[in-house]
Order: sequence, then C-alpha cells, then structure tokens
Amino acid sequence: MDFKKISYYTVGIIFWTSFYMWASCNLLPTTKHVFEAEWKAQTFQSPQLTVELPFQLKVKDAEMSKYIPEELKEVIQEMNILGFEQTDQIMCLITQATYAEYITADLLGAAEGSITTLKNKTEFQNLEFTQQPFPTQGMIGVKQNGYFEKNATKYAFTQIIFTEENHIWQLIFSHKDGDEYGEKICDKILSSIHVETNFQPVS
Repeated sequence: MDFKKISYYTVGIIFWTSFYMWASCNLLPTTKHVFEAEWKAQTFQSPQLTVELPFQLKVKDAEMSKYIPEELKEVIQEMNILGFEQTDQIMCLITQATYAEYITADLLGAAEGSITTLKNKTEFQNLEFTQQPFPTQGMIGVKQNGYFEKNATKYAFTQIIFTEENHIWQLIFSHKDGDEYGEKICDKILSSIHVETNFQPVS
C-alpha cells in the first residue's frame, strides 16, 4: 500500500462506515432531551482528545474494524473507535489511530479520503460540503461541513480531523438537516475540543 494513502483510506473507511452502520441505538427520545442531559468532559486515549458530551460513547472497535483491510491494519499500531447513535436523529463517532513510527499521518489526504469514499457509495446521494482549517491548541486541523441524503432523508454532518506525526484523530457528528437541537449539540461539542499535542503553541 502506498504510504501516502494510509490516512486517506483510514479516515475514508471510518467516515463511510459510521454513516452506513448508523441505526442501532435509541436511548433518548429526542435531540432536545440529549441537549438538556448532563454534559461531561470525556478523554480518549493518548495522545489525548478531550471533548464535552451529553452522552457516553461506546466502544465500536470490533464492529467497525472489520471494514478495514488487513494491509491497512498491518501499519496501524493502535486504533480506538467510540460512538453513539440515536436512530435517525444524531450520530457521534470519535476515532484515534496511531500508525507505525515510519508513517506520517497526512491531514489533507485524510480529508480527501473521507469525501471521496462517501461519494463512491451508492446508498448516499446529493453529497455537498465545504472544507476549512480548524485550529486548536497550536494545531491546525481540518473541518468539513456538509449534507447528504440517505433513504430520502437529508442529514447534515461535521467532521474534524487532526494529525501529528504518526497520530490521527477524527470526530464525526451528524444530525437530521434542520434539527435545531442537533445543531446546538454539534456547536457545543466543537467548542469543547482539546487535543494534547507535542507542538509548541502557534504565536
């Protein structure tokens, strides 16, 4: 496998799979209930990603890793996938991957892989998106906002990707288009993101 495509495939596969598998949980009746639940800071793995959430993420490693090709798994030292789904309402997924030390995570390649992979899946239609830098704690990540249709329903999504050396972080949040509380949840999550980094802060 072309090492330059490692991040492209990793993030692209997770991005598509998160939407493909979205269905299985309905713990709270409305997004309003989710927004009004207790928000708690949750920290994931090392290097650490900390974010405030109104729900507890569940480990998704086993059910999602089966979609990752073996040749890609061979260069991933560690991968942690956690998610929350409320049927047809909201979905949140956080992934942290550490590649072999000789591989540098590719931020723009990861961003391209996400969109290209989703475009190539026939179950998703009318994909549109914008992309912009997403700076935090001295790191520059990528933020993708967009829309797609699945089963005749339109959804909005936001994806944040960060890379540092051989590490990559991915946060995906999606909700029905026009859902006021889905938008509020997304905004509050994004404003709480903190990534532990070895980089010096940007002055």
